[in-house]
Amino acid sequence: MLSSVCTLPEGLAVLFAGLNTVLSMAASLGNALIMIALHKVTSVHPPTKPLFRCLAVTDLCVGLISQPLWATVMLIIVTKTKWDIVYNLF
Repeated sequence: MLSSVCTLPEGLAVLFAGLNTVLSMAASLGNALIMIALHKVTSVHPPTKPLFRCLAVTDLCVGLISQPLWATVMLIIVTKTKWDIVYNLF
């Protein structure tokens, strides 16, 4: 998968990294708000609440962990930084 990033033009990789960062913040905020709303709402069928909570938590983890790491890897590849930093990051 990293080889496909290496073949991207530099400007496009930076654009994807920036877009990924913005979407990461939106996903984190949106899923945090969903968790708060699920805590307060009473009209949702009780067995459905844990399902929605699990989905929101997994999306929250993607927004907080996976997307920022991928954006960082893309920027490290574009800037040709040493790979030691990538290994320490993971």
